[in-house]
Amino acid sequence: MKIIFIFFIIYHIFAVLAIANDNLTNNYIDNLSKIIEQRYYIPYDFSKKILSSLNIDNKTLEKIVAPKEALIWGKYKDIFVTEKRINDAKAFLKEHLDILRKIENEFKVDKEIIVALVAIESNFGKYKPVHNVGDALFTLAKEYPPRSNFFTKELIHYIILRRLDKTYDNNNIKGSYAGAIGLPQFMPSSILSYAVDYDNDCKIDLLNNWPDTFASIANYLKSNGWEFNELIATKVRPEHVKTLENFVNQKLSLDIKTLSYPSPKKNTASIKKFSYDNNTYELWITYKNFDVIKTYNRSDNYALSATLIVEALKNANKE
Repeated sequence: MKIIFIFFIIYHIFAVLAIANDNLTNNYIDNLSKIIEQRYYIPYDFSKKILSSLNIDNKTLEKIVAPKEALIWGKYKDIFVTEKRINDAKAFLKEHLDILRKIENEFKVDKEIIVALVAIESNFGKYKPVHNVGDALFTLAKEYPPRSNFFTKELIHYIILRRLDKTYDNNNIKGSYAGAIGLPQFMPSSILSYAVDYDNDCKIDLLNNWPDTFASIANYLKSNGWEFNELIATKVRPEHVKTLENFVNQKLSLDIKTLSYPSPKKNTASIKKFSYDNNTYELWITYKNFDVIKTYNRSDNYALSATLIVEALKNANKE
C-alpha cells in the first residue's frame, strides 16, 4: 500500500506541474497574440491559432547551446570549406552564370559572394532541414533566456509573414534549428525586409526559386553596406604575424600600406585570429565587407569561410 501511495503522490505532483506549465504556455500565447494584434493589427485569433499549434523542440535547444560556429577555425573550415564544396560552387556559378551576372550588375553585389552564401547556407539546395520553423522559433523565444528577445521578435515576424504571404503560411515548413527559412536561410524578419520577387510571378519564393533567392541575398548585402568588387579579408603573411597580433580584435591603426597590404577606403581594418589548435593559428586583416557578411551570420568563422569560397571562385575566373 505504501508503494501505491508513493506512486500516487508522484503522479499527482507531475499532473499538477503539467497543468501549471500548460497554464503558463496558454498565458504566454494569449499575451503574445494580444501584442501582435495591438502593434501589427493582425487578428488575435489568427496568431493564437498558429501559436497554439506549435510545440517545444528539444533538439533546437540542444543545438543552440553548441553551434558549429563555436568550433575552432580548423574544425569549422573542415566542414564548410572542402575541396568538394569549392568545386560544387564553381559548377553552380557556371550553371547560373547568366542570372547571377544580371543580378550582380543590378545590385552591385559580387556574384561570387551570393554563391558562397548559398554554398554555406543550403549546400546549393541539397541541405534538407528537419526542424519545424514555427516550433524552433517558439521554443527559443519561450525557453532560451539568453536570446529570448531576439527570437520573440522573429516569432512575431513569423506570424506576420504567414499572414502576408501564403507561400509561408504552412505549419510544416522546415528550417534550421534557429528558425531560418529556405535556400538562403533567411530569418522571418529578413524575408519581410529584404526578400525580392525577382521573376515577377507575384510571390517571393525562397524555398524553391533561385532567381528570387539570388536577388534577395544581393538585396540583403547591398542594404547592409556591401562594397562591390572590394576586398573581404587578406591573410597576414608569416613575417608580419608578431607585429600585427597586438591588434587582434580591434580596429587597426597601423598603416598597413607600409607592409604592402591593401588599405581600406576609410583607412580602417581589423585583425582577426583563427586557430587550428592551441599552437597553430593565422591572422587575417578584415575589411568592411567582412563585417557585412557578419550581419548575415555574426560568426567570424562563417565570414572567413565565405571569403575563402569567394577567393576560390574569383581565382578560377582568372585561370
